[in-house]
Amino acid sequence: MNRVPSIVYRSWAVMVFDPGDRRLSELFQRYPDPAQLYMALGQDDEERSRLHPKIVSAIDNTTLDNARRMLAYCEQRGINVVSIDDKEYPARLKNIYAPPQILFYIGSLYGLDHHPSAGIVGTRNPSEYSRQVAGTISAGLAQRGISVISGFAEGIDITSQLSCIHSGGRTFAVMGCGVDTDYPKENKRYRQMVIDNGAIISEFFPGTSPYPKNFPQRNRILSGLSDCILVVEAGKTSGSLNTATHAADQGKTVFAVPPMDIFDDRYKGNIRLIREGAPVACGCEDILVELNVDTSAAPAPERAVKQTPRKSAADVQEHRTHERSGRSPEPSQMKTPKKEFGRTVTIPSTGSETGDRIVAQIAGSNGITLPYLMDKLGGDTDEILELLTDLELSGVIELIGNEYYLPGQKGKDRGK
Repeated sequence: MNRVPSIVYRSWAVMVFDPGDRRLSELFQRYPDPAQLYMALGQDDEERSRLHPKIVSAIDNTTLDNARRMLAYCEQRGINVVSIDDKEYPARLKNIYAPPQILFYIGSLYGLDHHPSAGIVGTRNPSEYSRQVAGTISAGLAQRGISVISGFAEGIDITSQLSCIHSGGRTFAVMGCGVDTDYPKENKRYRQMVIDNGAIISEFFPGTSPYPKNFPQRNRILSGLSDCILVVEAGKTSGSLNTATHAADQGKTVFAVPPMDIFDDRYKGNIRLIREGAPVACGCEDILVELNVDTSAAPAPERAVKQTPRKSAADVQEHRTHERSGRSPEPSQMKTPKKEFGRTVTIPSTGSETGDRIVAQIAGSNGITLPYLMDKLGGDTDEILELLTDLELSGVIELIGNEYYLPGQKGKDRGK
């Protein structure tokens, strides 16, 4: 008779109780062996008598084959499943409240247990000030090898995660739905970038919809994977405050960004945190000190990940134009010569004024970092990050370490 793998028993138990159920954690404290728990729940009348009738019904109507089929479904679709028993399971999560018994992820968990990490959270509709803060701090952390953990939502989450990627770092998105669910729709085009530079992670079964109740539950995992939490912009009832509470309960430091305007209701959550004693983060240096990372140097982190498949520049421009205006694009094919270090280089036109400025800045430098580029360009942080994403995907620019170059620009004999 073949021995049933531990992950099958654990998956069965999560199916019965639902992800994150504290009762399941309590049961596993009494029955560390998942097979033993399976037998007790199925046959021990005293144990069953302590449970709600709905749970007893779920026990009787859920089989190990249900768990096997779910695991086979994940394997067929490239979804990784890791049990709390497995060595790949993030050690940071094992001691949090109601640790996930199983985790689903797409991508790689590389770096989660061996590198410092910071969770960056905030509203879905931030001010431009907050976007710039999130993007700049995230870039600075990434340049020093700090992973960025967030929730892949619009606004602060995706700004932080894209900024991390564009600075050569690793980022992990903790979802309040199944890892195969395209949520939010607005960020669908960024999923592969996160997967290629980290992972999308969830305790919820594949196919789970983003129910509102899932997100407060998800937040304990987001804070659990982070060494500290940065709240960039939070209103009085922001979900970011729930993440901050989980972090505090886990003994993590919670930082708050100083408000742009103390009378602005959008920052009432930040003001509350500061009044309660949260340290203020005025830059990535405050977080680096907390993480005991040297603030005097900014080494380029190793980009030990595969790259997202390239699209043609025309495809990207057509997609952007269609999204913004609904009209068919007429991308320019003209190229502008530029004098660089005593010789002429050709700058491709991007069909966008800001895009052309980005390429011109890169062409005129011997490698340029995201914070420096954003400082030079000013303007809309989201637009810059979106354009950098498109330009990299289309092969117009490339990211090496934490610096941008035109293709083939790095390593050239410059000015000799």
